[in-house]
Amino acid sequence: MVRRRFIDFFKEGYEHQDVSSERRPASTVLQSNFVDSYFDLTIKIMVIMDWLATRCPQASYAMKIDSDMYINLKNLLSLLLAPNTPRENYITGYLMWNQDVIRNKKSKYYISEHHVAKHVIKKWLEDHNIEILDLWSGNSSDPSPIENMWCCSAHDRDLKCHIKTGFVLLVALTLSFSVIFFVYDFSFNPVKDRHAWFNLVNKTHKSYNVVTEGLSGKRFVWNCATNQQIIQTITTQKHHISVHHHVAHPSNYHFLLDEPDKCRQWDPFLVFVVPVAPHQVEARNAIRSTWGNESSVQGKAVLTLFLVGLTGGPEAQQKLEEESRQHRDLVQSNFVDSYFNLTIKTMVIMDWLATRCPQASYAMKVDSDMYINVENLLNLLLAPNTPRENYITGYLMWDQNVIRNKKSKYYVSEELYPASKYPTYVLGVGYVFSNDLPKKVVDASKDMKPFNIEDAYMGTCLKRLGIKPSRAPDPSQFQTYMKDSKGHDLSKVITTIARSPKQIIEFWQKVKRHK
Repeated sequence: MVRRRFIDFFKEGYEHQDVSSERRPASTVLQSNFVDSYFDLTIKIMVIMDWLATRCPQASYAMKIDSDMYINLKNLLSLLLAPNTPRENYITGYLMWNQDVIRNKKSKYYISEHHVAKHVIKKWLEDHNIEILDLWSGNSSDPSPIENMWCCSAHDRDLKCHIKTGFVLLVALTLSFSVIFFVYDFSFNPVKDRHAWFNLVNKTHKSYNVVTEGLSGKRFVWNCATNQQIIQTITTQKHHISVHHHVAHPSNYHFLLDEPDKCRQWDPFLVFVVPVAPHQVEARNAIRSTWGNESSVQGKAVLTLFLVGLTGGPEAQQKLEEESRQHRDLVQSNFVDSYFNLTIKTMVIMDWLATRCPQASYAMKVDSDMYINVENLLNLLLAPNTPRENYITGYLMWDQNVIRNKKSKYYVSEELYPASKYPTYVLGVGYVFSNDLPKKVVDASKDMKPFNIEDAYMGTCLKRLGIKPSRAPDPSQFQTYMKDSKGHDLSKVITTIARSPKQIIEFWQKVKRHK
């Protein structure tokens, strides 16, 4: 019996409802809980392997096959039923020999030498007594140009298996899983011993590390890791010691687009950093044409920058680079840009401020759908009783329960955050802070378990530092949604959420008209 099974993955928003309705009549759709993207294909493979190992161990063979492939089942069954086809430790398909690891950082196939040295996979094959042989010559040097190939374990050299181009038979769980261990870099556990070596599991997407719903503690994807502690290992060559940082720590990432000299040139008093999705050009342009264009307020220099993650494709990346050349206000880091990676995004912002802009007096992390009254904000920051250090304020969140409902996007497991309530934190839509905090927060986060509620995570880091968020002199200046924006006096607020880029422009124009 041949059984077809298709696998799909969680996508943001409500698209999963369509998958659910598709599954009911077909009963062939599997779904797992992380963002489906090109850069998550390795996760996808491991979930397939986990499903086969735990849900279908009785099958003799399995095949991982892409959705754009034609399969001749009759020919495939002829191969598998042949008397000389191995029943164990067997995998075949279109073989790839002597493939160079891509070191070009602009390529989507880029993998850094730190994560995967050139000899790693070859050495693993040798250690496990596995060779890949040419179909006709039976020797393991260079491949012949033919498309029909075979492979087997070293002790069965007389074995020959024939298969058409494109067949990839993935049954050897140990083979796949061990190789994958050189391509992943995730952590859901704190550092307990800074000098102990753990499994190096680094998922590199154009050297991009990715966290999906794993940061919330949803563990299905990670069943195949058998609940091991998985902590990234970074070796400091100068001192030859290993330092372990979790997946949200900014040392795991690097900037693809950067403005490293911007603060030296501007010497800003206040820096706005806006985390925004790469495709949200309209939101960026709305800010550029309104409050983000206010470069000098009350004699103080103000700088606005946008931080994005990966674009998801070369065409989108090219457009982003063109936008960067035009405006010189984009910073891009190499993580997958998704809702579930907001903690990473925030920590990368903190790292940029600490390393690229330490001379600024204050900074503000502000969402792309926010209207900011910069004049009112400067009045607050220039007030004589506003602290110059260890200061953060905004819309304060007190006594907030941790969400344990696994169906909620705000879910955080007890393993990641055992307390039932969060410490007081500032709502992530917009908080302003003295610029001594970014370095302190990044340092404090090294040993803090990350989870996907970025503003609450900031609160836990601040608690670790012994810093309490400050109540604004007039808390009503930090607004969320306004029930009646027409009747509301925008001239008195510092922040409020706009429902669209167009509304940001409307708010700004309204305030300017009444000055």
